[in-house]
Amino acid sequence: MGGGGFLIKGASRLARIGVQAAFPLRCWQCDSLYAPLEKSKSLGAVEAATPSSFGCLMNAFICPHCASGYAPVQHPLCHACGQPYRTDQGIDHLCADCLSHPMAFTTARAAGLYAPPLKTLIHQFKYQGRCELARPLGRLLWDALIRFYDPKQIDLIVPVPLHWFRRFRRGFNQAALLVRDWRQFAADAGMTWKPGAVARHLMNRRRRTPAQTGLGKQQRRANLKDAFVVPQTDIVNGKRVLLVDDVLTTGATAVECTKALKSAGADTVRVLTLARAV
Repeated sequence: MGGGGFLIKGASRLARIGVQAAFPLRCWQCDSLYAPLEKSKSLGAVEAATPSSFGCLMNAFICPHCASGYAPVQHPLCHACGQPYRTDQGIDHLCADCLSHPMAFTTARAAGLYAPPLKTLIHQFKYQGRCELARPLGRLLWDALIRFYDPKQIDLIVPVPLHWFRRFRRGFNQAALLVRDWRQFAADAGMTWKPGAVARHLMNRRRRTPAQTGLGKQQRRANLKDAFVVPQTDIVNGKRVLLVDDVLTTGATAVECTKALKSAGADTVRVLTLARAV
């Protein structure tokens, strides 16, 4: 690089530092001011499972200190429901709940634990309408897909639907937004994307059910019983389905969606969520 190149690079760096000093970001978690990180290389699937790389993805929203509290879901965990165990020793095995009451879906996996800062970001996205989070959170979910599943073994991607009235009031379906950029992520990774892979309108929520927040496991299941339906069974018949949502708590929503998909002829249903409540 010649002298002119060094001068340009140095001037750009000084300008960037000046902008950061004049316009610092405010953390959505702790409300403190912080300087944004410098643009880094694209994150790989393994890197995106760490707090430091989570901080790179969410750098425009939370400070590095708060980002360091991100807890990715890691092994060992339950083979079926994906519940992580408290110890980091041992191998994956079925939890007591799945042994006594097997889930309708094949497996469930999540990117991280449902705790700050991921919980804060999900709440901002879902309840405050901060749709600028859709791409970085969608990337976090994409990396979880690559980490836990083989995309070649998935025929259809189905976001959990909202009732039409709730979607009207919120303005969007957060599950559908999370997979909006997956086609681009697949292309960036050199992966083949199947036409029609994301079936946003395949399943309907035919009953306007009360919010699940604050309900126990049995109440959640009763609240959602027969709430979902798949009108076009020919699309899902014999297919391997990935069901996508933002948070998995008791699994009641995933179970009821799985029942509807299997009634329509789905071969297998796997679940992927941004967060796993523990």
